[in-house]
Amino acid sequence: MDALHGFTGREFSVVIADDHAIVRQGISALLRERIKVQIVAECSDGPEALREILERRPDLAILDLHLPRLSALDVVRLVRKSECNTRVILLSIGSDDSRITEAFSAGANAYVAKSAPAAELLDAFDSVLAGKPFVSPIFTNLLSIQGNESGQPLAELSARESEVFGFLVAGMRPRDIAKELEISCKTVDTYRANILKKLKVTGTAELIRFAFRHKLNSPMAPKPKAVRGVRY
Repeated sequence: MDALHGFTGREFSVVIADDHAIVRQGISALLRERIKVQIVAECSDGPEALREILERRPDLAILDLHLPRLSALDVVRLVRKSECNTRVILLSIGSDDSRITEAFSAGANAYVAKSAPAAELLDAFDSVLAGKPFVSPIFTNLLSIQGNESGQPLAELSARESEVFGFLVAGMRPRDIAKELEISCKTVDTYRANILKKLKVTGTAELIRFAFRHKLNSPMAPKPKAVRGVRY
């Protein structure tokens, strides 16, 4: 895809965190070359990244999965707990499916292979700002070979359940789904329970894995409400 089509009219604030300075500087140079961005902080460890994200509330944070002192997954969990709407892209050299689903369950918006070409990071940037999760094709291909049942995977879900499914896979919390759909949290919990039962999965992590296997995560993802002036 063309990087950030439709987003070229404004500047985006970004925090970058990696324990290797050359990686941080490379990402920063790439973004500045292709996108109108302000790199508000470059961090070398998890606590610093968490502090900068919560203080600056950037549009997007790009974090190495294995940050020193505090893992990127813990950073994401604490950011989401604080109700900060910063979109998070995780960079990883690993393809462990359980780690990928854990990342999205924690609240990450994208999971990108460090071995991927630079254009893939720009695709991820574009995708998450448009309200869609992103996973490097090399990872989704590995996930898809673990199982791919025939037929329409969501055929048993009602229209509303399919909608809630999309929100859950996109990483939204039940209370945020309730607000978006103007229903109660209890009703969201009921829909979630029905979805898990019908799809024969036991929790959100398995639900995300199910979406990956069937390549449902991107097309089913809903568009969230605007964040800090981002216009969709």
